[in-house]
Amino acid sequence: MNVTATNEPCMILETVELLYAFINELPAGELTAPGPYTIPSSELQHMLASATEGISRQDPAMQFFFLKEPLQDGSGLFTCLARAVVYNTMDFSCKTLGASFDSLRRNWQELRQRGEHISAIGEFGMDYMEQEDRSFVPLSVDLERLEGTPEYRQKLLEVFSGFETYTAILEKMLEPVATRLEALLRPWALRAEPLARSWEARYREGNAVEILQKRACCNAGSSVQALFINLRYLQPTAAPGVLDDEARTVFFHTGVAQETERKEPLDFEDWEYHALRLLGSPARMRMLQAMAEKPMSSREMAQQLDLHLGAVGRDVKSLFDARLLLLESVQGRNRYKTNFASIETIMQHLKSLQKKGSNES
Repeated sequence: MNVTATNEPCMILETVELLYAFINELPAGELTAPGPYTIPSSELQHMLASATEGISRQDPAMQFFFLKEPLQDGSGLFTCLARAVVYNTMDFSCKTLGASFDSLRRNWQELRQRGEHISAIGEFGMDYMEQEDRSFVPLSVDLERLEGTPEYRQKLLEVFSGFETYTAILEKMLEPVATRLEALLRPWALRAEPLARSWEARYREGNAVEILQKRACCNAGSSVQALFINLRYLQPTAAPGVLDDEARTVFFHTGVAQETERKEPLDFEDWEYHALRLLGSPARMRMLQAMAEKPMSSREMAQQLDLHLGAVGRDVKSLFDARLLLLESVQGRNRYKTNFASIETIMQHLKSLQKKGSNES
């Protein structure tokens, strides 16, 4: 497998995360994490002030795109319109702002022409599924099926109905901030060059398919011929990506706080708490049982289990975000399968908790 890692920042994502933190007055510490290649909170505070100089938090356009919106899936997570747009259908190999927005507009048009529809709202972007008979379904009907506040669904309808217009507005808003931020990130990107080389070596020397499955919950299979990794700086634990079965490539971002040699944690991690909350639902347990047998799409699960398609789409995204599912590409279409490795990790930590309780009694 050909492996390429780059330390060059993806400016569209870095800029959106910076403005999301600025508009919602998040502490700089939420944009970083401990690690030898991460940016210290004090330096991030300086970046926030410098890159957003002259911008008002009360600006209506900024609030429209960046004001946080709570997800309605019980996760306690938030998103915003700008995230829904830029994590939507972009080519993760794009680096410049202009190339990224061109990719977004082109891919959104192609997605609609293929008859795909929005199936779930997530913290970073949205999920899609193909209409079985490729019949026309209005965007308003798509969004009405999703779990979200009426106000946020109305915003999504407005933006995605006029995608070219609204992405042009967002691009113009991001440009001056991205220019300043790129210069501020440059020394940190140069500093992270050894980390990019370490990631290349990790995947080249190990079993790349096995590592992808463990680290990115992506079951790439033997058909994948190229892997592209991009370092992230302002979400240093994030790893959004895409599996392109037709091109036989995997693109994904990995935060600079992520270690190439990951040690097995001795205690519960944040994703495990999220997973345990999700496992309390009988419907989600039925879905996991169905996907334990074979990879399935949201539509296939809804039909087999006689569940509401919108609810299944939402739950699939939540289960995947909680590392309970593996993503596969079957004949160019996304399918999901139960991630037994994650379930085993949770079980081991529960057993350790039980053992600790037995020793104390």
